[in-house]
Amino acid sequence: METATAAETTRRIVIERDMPEPAVAGLVEFIDRYYIKSKSRFIEPLSFRKTVSGTGFELFWILKPVEPDQATPLSVSLKISQTAIELDFPGLDPSDKPLQNVVERTVDEIEATVLSYFQNIKTTSLNFVIGASEEHSEAPDQRG
Repeated sequence: METATAAETTRRIVIERDMPEPAVAGLVEFIDRYYIKSKSRFIEPLSFRKTVSGTGFELFWILKPVEPDQATPLSVSLKISQTAIELDFPGLDPSDKPLQNVVERTVDEIEATVLSYFQNIKTTSLNFVIGASEEHSEAPDQRG
């Protein structure tokens, strides 16, 4: 295992694993619409970027210091792919307690947004009612 200095430290949280491939792009748009846009006043201007990497996406932004004792901004990287949804905090200093509080709140908010997306997709998608593949699908009963 490599050792890292405080400046190189990152905290990685896996929120979900094994996402259905069609849900990946939808989740990216959902997070952009319902999380990023609602938090825009807390995000450093021009820091948000969305990139496509292979079969997944990465969202990156920097949160402005908002806590009274938070001296530094917080970098946030959210990677969304079929394999996993991972939240990273690059450059996080583990000894910075006010920043740790912001990390915990950010993790909670992203987890809630992801959960909301999956609840929404389950109630609006026939894939979850009928099944995602033909061999497991059943047609609704056509009898009257």
